[in-house]
Order: sequence, then C-alpha cells, then structure tokens
Amino acid sequence: MVGAPDASVAALAPLAVVPGWQRRGVGSALVTEALRRADAAEVSLVVLLGHPGYYPRFGFEPARGLGVEPPRALRDEAAFMARRSSAAAPGSCAGRFRFAWGDRW
Repeated sequence: MVGAPDASVAALAPLAVVPGWQRRGVGSALVTEALRRADAAEVSLVVLLGHPGYYPRFGFEPARGLGVEPPRALRDEAAFMARRSSAAAPGSCAGRFRFAWGDRW
C-alpha cells in the first residue's frame, strides 16, 4: 500500500456463493475463516469491494474512514471497505491501496 510500505495488507475478493447455497451461512463462514487466517498471519488490514450492507457485521467499515484510499475512482465508494486487525496501530495502514496486479480491474 502506498504510504504504508511496511504494512501487511490483504484483499478479500472476489467472494461469491452459488445461488443455491446462499442464505445457508456459507458466505459468513468463508469471511469468518478468511479473517481468522488473516489475524493468525498478523495481517494489519483486510480490504474488499463488497456490499456495504453485508460486510460491516464482520467489522468492515468504509476504507476512507481509516485513511485508506481506493486504487482508483469508484462509482460506489461505500463498497470499498477495510477491517483493521486488533494488533494494528491506528493510522498504521493509511495511504492508497494497490492490488498486487496493478490497477487493471
């Protein structure tokens, strides 16, 4: 991430559940396990593009509120969210986020 070169950041995306398996807890289980693994790996911040009505239950909030800028202009900035680990110091992961493959998304 630009502005925080020593920060350990992960992107949780894309995440989808086949329609026939939705509303059975599969998505929640996937997110919960991904976050458990991120915490175990001492990842400071997890970012995602997702539905702003779904992900706050897992501790995600608008990324800009944490000082994290999206990699490019988005139609719906509310969809760019982040979750800081409990071990990360406030402000330790501020800056512009970049995907490892660049801005071709």
